[in-house]
Amino acid sequence: MDLAGCIGALRAGENLSGGVVQDVVAAMMRGEVSDEDIGGFLLAMRDKGEHPDELAGAARAMRAACASVEVPGGGEILDTCGTGGSGAGMFNVSTASAFVAAAAGLRVAKHGNRASSSVCGSADVLEAAGLRLDLTPEQVGACIAEVGVGFLFAQVHHQAMRNVMPVRRALGVRTMFNLLGPLTNPAGAVRQVLGVPEARWVEPISQVLERLGAREALVLHSDDGADEISPAAPTRAVHLVGGEHVSCVLDPADVGISGSLEDVRIDGVESGAAMFSEALRGAPGTPADALALNAGAALWIGGACPDWASGVVRARELMADGSAWAHLQRLVEFARQL
Repeated sequence: MDLAGCIGALRAGENLSGGVVQDVVAAMMRGEVSDEDIGGFLLAMRDKGEHPDELAGAARAMRAACASVEVPGGGEILDTCGTGGSGAGMFNVSTASAFVAAAAGLRVAKHGNRASSSVCGSADVLEAAGLRLDLTPEQVGACIAEVGVGFLFAQVHHQAMRNVMPVRRALGVRTMFNLLGPLTNPAGAVRQVLGVPEARWVEPISQVLERLGAREALVLHSDDGADEISPAAPTRAVHLVGGEHVSCVLDPADVGISGSLEDVRIDGVESGAAMFSEALRGAPGTPADALALNAGAALWIGGACPDWASGVVRARELMADGSAWAHLQRLVEFARQL
């Protein structure tokens, strides 16, 4: 592997093959690349712009290096993990969606981490709810088999990332690794609802998911800048199904919802945990509306409902009857006993 040649090609505006990027990232995961070369590669890739083939290659390397999760009983797995980084400051909608989806009978492997650019990450809000974060991959698989949902804490499953974290922190800018988290689910999720930080990433990330073998996915970004389906503005999305990439618009007005993004913003873990709980319990208001919009997409993509609108209706039912909240409590208790 000629890393200097790769960096030179990127600086010249040339795309690398997925296989080459996979080899480079695999070497990074093994600790075989100097910090200087890691930084040079990441910045050159960022300046050129990441191609779907390059991101798919990087994701394959990370998947191969992670501590994978085997779920007893098999079946298709759903993930609702997004990239984060939009700056919208919403509560952990995608994390709450995982419990609504589990209440609908889907098997969910929610991948996530602590906050980096946000004020409250999925790990932070679930820890506040009482969930153990130190579960082994085998224990997470048992949670999914027993409860229908498990949390895959990135720091546990992607320990090889420690070899690149110092460089990422030192660079202080977005790199391809900011896009790769949702593309590297350790349980091999084949159905995904994936929010991205900018509209320009919607189509490319859909292309990456196809290359990685996704069965069905929805990649999205809202018109008001959120990496979730917003209760206050239309959300632009690409629906990957049957090898086709279908552009669509998810407008909250079409399902009778309107609200302000200010009503779902949080300023820390305490407010994030409170709003997460409020929404999951279905308390009337914009947080629950936002959760219904996003959980509805998860039910649609997971195959529990035929379309987004019916998914929103079903999500509301599962929140109102206590099923979604009960699945969070069941996961916390089951994990405590492991």
